[in-house]
Amino acid sequence: MANRYPLLLLLLFGLAGCVPSPPKQDTPPPQPVTAATATATVAPSLAAMLACLSVNNTLTPEQIRPLRATLEQQLPGMSISDQFRLACLLGRNNAKDSELTEALQLLESLQQEPELDTEQRQLIVLFQSNLVLIQRLRQQRRETREYQSKIEKLKGLEEELEPETVRQEPEL
Repeated sequence: MANRYPLLLLLLFGLAGCVPSPPKQDTPPPQPVTAATATATVAPSLAAMLACLSVNNTLTPEQIRPLRATLEQQLPGMSISDQFRLACLLGRNNAKDSELTEALQLLESLQQEPELDTEQRQLIVLFQSNLVLIQRLRQQRRETREYQSKIEKLKGLEEELEPETVRQEPEL
């Protein structure tokens, strides 16, 4: 799953009309974004938003718990950057359905922020779309498993009834 994010990021750049710059050789890999590393700016940069999306999906549950707790403590007066960071933590690929719903709610409120520019709003919309697709895929999988279970039950009933049907049919 983690291998999909670089492809998603390239797709996001293409959809946003941006061209990714080649990575610098001396740039260290992005670090997980925490409340301690939050910048003083109100709105995160597009690069910070993309880094948040890519890094937070690689975190383990043990790393996520303290980050989430720290961000949720600031919830009433949370900055736009912290709201997006929390949405990234909640919107990971392996997140629970309830977490995805929380992330979608946060992203919905972020879209109303006047400090965000068009590209940042487009990224938020793409992230929301991704989360909705994840939810739909999960729902489809649940329904498929349910239908497969019902089909197996029907096959079992058919096999039980088949010998009876064969005995009742007149031979030619």
